[in-house]
Amino acid sequence: MKKPNQERHLGKNIYARVKGDFLLIRVNLTKNYGQSSTGLSNVIATTRGCVRVPGRDTMKYGVNVFDVLPKQAAA
Repeated sequence: MKKPNQERHLGKNIYARVKGDFLLIRVNLTKNYGQSSTGLSNVIATTRGCVRVPGRDTMKYGVNVFDVLPKQAAA
């Protein structure tokens, strides 16, 4: 079993760890996983719903990072 303070891969381009009382989330902003299902943005990172905070069984979080496309590109 991993320790809570070790960084974990928790989705597409989402890495997290607990340091003391802080949840530290790392996302590479240069990644691009293509257009969202609506076609209005490009997905940069996602947990794909809620995931547990490492070492905190009763805590969860969800993260989506996206790049909004210009209106004419979505059409």
